[in-house]
Amino acid sequence: MFVLQGIIMWIVSVCLVAAQNGSAAERLTGWDFSGIVIWVAGFLFESVSDGRLARFKRNPENQGRVLDRGLWRYTRHPNYFGEVLVWWGYYLLAVAAGVGGLCQSHRYDRPHPPGVGCHAPEKRQAQTKPDYQDYVESTSVFVPWRSKRPRALVENDEGANTGLPSEGVRGAGSVLV
Repeated sequence: MFVLQGIIMWIVSVCLVAAQNGSAAERLTGWDFSGIVIWVAGFLFESVSDGRLARFKRNPENQGRVLDRGLWRYTRHPNYFGEVLVWWGYYLLAVAAGVGGLCQSHRYDRPHPPGVGCHAPEKRQAQTKPDYQDYVESTSVFVPWRSKRPRALVENDEGANTGLPSEGVRGAGSVLV
């Protein structure tokens, strides 16, 4: 299994190595700036969402709940979305170096077969969290978009209650993961 992972890592990273060794322009181009901005946005999106999820999971009170605050309010998979942005940033940097044709890593955002990518966690969440379906119906699956659920039904990001009764609001406190 590790050999297969190593081969896949090599295939994914070949454009990065080629970009580093490709012909560099005298100064940065629009492709460079675009790649850097998209990479940074993706890195921040993925880091913030992963950190939020880790903190959420550490709290035993959140057992059986769905995280629907912060970036998780706008997309069900902000960490995957950030990862895709990172790879598109790499791709644009490779294009700037004249080796974009070698890159396949930006194809990470193509639909995956069942059991790969977003499908596996979605299925597991639906089986273990009774209110997950409400979250699915009100939140974009991948690209961040405004929630279909009124903001008043969600606790604020600091965790203070909005004053609404918690019964019927996504479990016992409006935070589901």
